[in-house]
Amino acid sequence: MDTADTNPLISAIIPVYNAEKYMRRGLDSLLAQTCGDWEAVCIDDGSTDGSAAVLEEYARRDSRIRVLRQENSGVSVARNRGIREARGQWVTFMDADDWLCEDIIEALLPHTRREEVDIIGFEAEVKFEDGIKHIEGLEEGFRLNREGEYPSLPENTGNMVGTCWGKAYRRDFLLANAIAFPLGMRQEDEVFYRCAMGVARNMYLLKHTGYCYYQNAASYMYTVFNPELSYQLYLSGMEKVLEFYRERRCGLEWEKTVLMFLCGQLNRWYGAFSIRQLRRVRRQNHGFLLRWGFMEKLRGNYMLRFLDSAPWWEDCFVRRELQVETFHVFGIPVVKRLYPHFKYSRSISIWGKLSSLLRGGKHS
Repeated sequence: MDTADTNPLISAIIPVYNAEKYMRRGLDSLLAQTCGDWEAVCIDDGSTDGSAAVLEEYARRDSRIRVLRQENSGVSVARNRGIREARGQWVTFMDADDWLCEDIIEALLPHTRREEVDIIGFEAEVKFEDGIKHIEGLEEGFRLNREGEYPSLPENTGNMVGTCWGKAYRRDFLLANAIAFPLGMRQEDEVFYRCAMGVARNMYLLKHTGYCYYQNAASYMYTVFNPELSYQLYLSGMEKVLEFYRERRCGLEWEKTVLMFLCGQLNRWYGAFSIRQLRRVRRQNHGFLLRWGFMEKLRGNYMLRFLDSAPWWEDCFVRRELQVETFHVFGIPVVKRLYPHFKYSRSISIWGKLSSLLRGGKHS
């Protein structure tokens, strides 16, 4: 039902670029919402397929669907324009190939009335295109461990994954704090989320599945994965976050969340780096830490030790301990398989005990 309002509760911002094949699902999911107090701000980012015709078709069907057009400028420009031109009190973000669960706006409604809440996070599920390999554990990152209202403190940053979708933001809050997606770079979601968290008052965690994230074979994570490049993109993104934190004097505790995030990414991809790549990454980290003054501010901190240059053999030992996998036969541990950070693996049976002896501790 069309219930167009000049000031709807929530605006769904949808950048569209050559998404004719997928986008009907997302638009249909909005039309199916059990709460009709919404608008869709669809930004056609210079599509060359039939996306524009699909958008026009839906705009004719329902006046809550607004279509904006621009020359191809990238997803950040499109989303930033969507924030500026949205009419809703709150904004949420959708990718053109994803869709919403039909009751999510109704589920968000009572929490949008919380006066001190600037960000509402909700859960997502992953849908895989037929014929592509499922990524084990991907969906776990989109589940919330708790529900309730919490202050936006550094220690609470990790309660939500750093995607722009799966959240609703108070629009006035974004505009007042000049929170926008950085231009000309990937990992823009993480930068946007961390900047918003640094100046928000409170957040609300809603344990309710509201977003369906579609993983298709043409996506970035399937077609272009280079661990060194990916880490460099995150490193440049965190420079933007630090600029934001320092301009607004968020404090050292917020800056430390940036280092913790980089430690997590480095640990996540350690096994994919060659020794040469790891050395290059550590040199880049060293320059980053010097440039932002962390070598003086946090002298001796364990995060500096992990990010900064270290002997390759020490990294090898650390990684082996982290990546031991035990294989069992009839419940009996038989072999431990290792995933060192250089690009081959070994299967041996005594490594666990040997590692424990060398490192002077127990091996789980």
